[in-house]
Amino acid sequence: MTRPANVLRNTVLALGMAGLWACAAGAPAGTDGDDDIDIIELSDDAPDEAPDESDLEAGDDAETDPADGPQDDAGPVIRSLRVSIAAPYVTELDVSAASAQVIITAGEASVTFVALATDAATPAGQLNPALYAWPDTGHPLSGVTAVLHNGLWRVTGTLQPGQTLAFAITDADGHRTLHPFMLENLTARQALTGRWERRFFNDDEQITSRWTTVFSTGDTWEEQRETGTAGEPFVRGGVFAVTGGLAILEETHNNGLWEGATADLDTSTVEERRSWPLYVDAVYFDPAPYAPKGDTDGVVGQWESSYTQDLPQAVTVTRLLTLRGDGSFTATQTTDPAGGQAGPSAQTTRSGAYRVEPNGSYSENYGDFLHFTTTEADGVTLAQPELTCRMFRLRFGKLLLDFSIRASDPD
Repeated sequence: MTRPANVLRNTVLALGMAGLWACAAGAPAGTDGDDDIDIIELSDDAPDEAPDESDLEAGDDAETDPADGPQDDAGPVIRSLRVSIAAPYVTELDVSAASAQVIITAGEASVTFVALATDAATPAGQLNPALYAWPDTGHPLSGVTAVLHNGLWRVTGTLQPGQTLAFAITDADGHRTLHPFMLENLTARQALTGRWERRFFNDDEQITSRWTTVFSTGDTWEEQRETGTAGEPFVRGGVFAVTGGLAILEETHNNGLWEGATADLDTSTVEERRSWPLYVDAVYFDPAPYAPKGDTDGVVGQWESSYTQDLPQAVTVTRLLTLRGDGSFTATQTTDPAGGQAGPSAQTTRSGAYRVEPNGSYSENYGDFLHFTTTEADGVTLAQPELTCRMFRLRFGKLLLDFSIRASDPD
């Protein structure tokens, strides 16, 4: 996107519980926020001295020199500009002297630009503020409300995924000032660019291995998985695209250092293609988040996740996870033929007990833990229960169980 040359980039990674962007990749978005805005009180105090009576003797018939009045050869001066983003993306950003970026890909957001603006001749109440979808600054957005309170204009509109909003204000003589610093909302494709880390835990909540995935601006990706084999990781990669809320990943090569994998270093062929309904924000990326089926209470409820695979076989994989209030769970994975192909469906079912454990780490609290104790698989009682620990996060009503954490900022 082309921006004015004088726009300084101040990347602000925001997302509270809803998705706001923090510049350093280390700190996760918070779950609480305060969208209260301090009001600047403009003084209406009388002058210290009353005007001299001789100044009033000329009366209404006195001639005046136009040069004595205020001159209005330029547009209003925007002295400060902040942006307040409403729940559930609660945050406040200062765009007075630098542009700001947010990542809100889960849907539109209500935003309020709070501006202190003055003009040499036009009273504040007669100024006309507006919002524009950059780069179209010739047509103000519709559905925008503007209210003047205590000398501050509060201009509220809607921010769409991938949209950049610009603020402008016009005086009574038609002179307009377009603020050079804007609010930019990245697209899912832009937000996905960067390095991500997925972590795996043992039942003591200690990290046992990490997978690192890099999505480049050139539409290529590469994943490295720790294998414990002489320190050499399993590496695979390919190309990707993001369209219609789906991430389409094609695997073109791998080094074979994974159980069941066959080494293939020929990047001109595609061995696997999958389409995922991804979730991505400033902190988290999950290729197939779980969406609620019916009512949920925290994690309790029924959750569903799915993806489509075109190669090597055309199938649709659906995962259904039921977490009950009594601490029991059932996880079912169903694989159905896709793309008009005929064939049988396959289903696996696992069940047992689960518990939620809060994350006790203050420095790396990217989520809490779900501990699963699997006692039955496909109707057969296991001789030895299987213990599994997975970090989870609830975001925008989605249950993230297979997520990666941002390890570097988007380019």
